[in-house]
Amino acid sequence: MPKQACDDAVRAERLLLKGRKERRMNEWVFTFGSGQLNEGKCVRIKGDYGEARKKMVDRYGVQWAFQYSAEEWDAWKKDPNRAWFMETEIPFEE
Repeated sequence: MPKQACDDAVRAERLLLKGRKERRMNEWVFTFGSGQLNEGKCVRIKGDYGEARKKMVDRYGVQWAFQYSAEEWDAWKKDPNRAWFMETEIPFEE
């Protein structure tokens, strides 16, 4: 492989790994669905995908609906066509 191509591949791999690392440590939003105890509310939890999910299950069991990254959630909240409003956040203390 020519040196330039190798250097480009290394740079691309570093960017990919950086993106994955940033995605791993994040803030996650969990929602509660229709008919559940906290219907129409959400919880924000920090950690990587699996850690946040474990914290949610430890606290609420499986009585919740979906897990979103904070970025996905914030984009959804800005969408004027959304059909469901979950504005109330339940504080999550570890």
